[in-house]
Amino acid sequence: MNKEKKLIFLVIIIIAVILCVVFFAKGKSETPPQTEVLEDGTVVSTSGKLKEKKKYDVFEISNIKVEAGDNLTTISGEFKNVSKKDAQSQYIGIKVYNEKGDVIATLDAIIAPPGDLKGTIKPDEVVAFNAAITEKLDGVYDVEFLEPSQTEIVAPEENENQ
Repeated sequence: MNKEKKLIFLVIIIIAVILCVVFFAKGKSETPPQTEVLEDGTVVSTSGKLKEKKKYDVFEISNIKVEAGDNLTTISGEFKNVSKKDAQSQYIGIKVYNEKGDVIATLDAIIAPPGDLKGTIKPDEVVAFNAAITEKLDGVYDVEFLEPSQTEIVAPEENENQ
């Protein structure tokens, strides 16, 4: 009878260990930290660093949103001219970081009034920006705005004749 009790106790311990492993394995997911997955599979970065206002030249950047879908990541937000003078439309560079601080992508965007790529942005005026990259970057923790790799703004209609 003593052997039977030991065997039953051993079986119960083994079952408990298996249940613990299964339970904790379900708790882990493939979703990177500080993200939310929407019903359509889009990964939205929810890092607190993205919620912080950022500065570039005469602009304050806010409402930054990063969404990663199938082979496409979009970064959007708002630029506000915080100077007392008009600001010229311009290209900007964007560095994208993961939680470890590694640069995972770089891309360019444009700060311009809607429909006027060479226009000016008045003091206190807010303009939206959108940038995209054809990669799924589902672990975005922070972004940095800096000098672009491209320096001259070329309007689409001017570019067609070249």
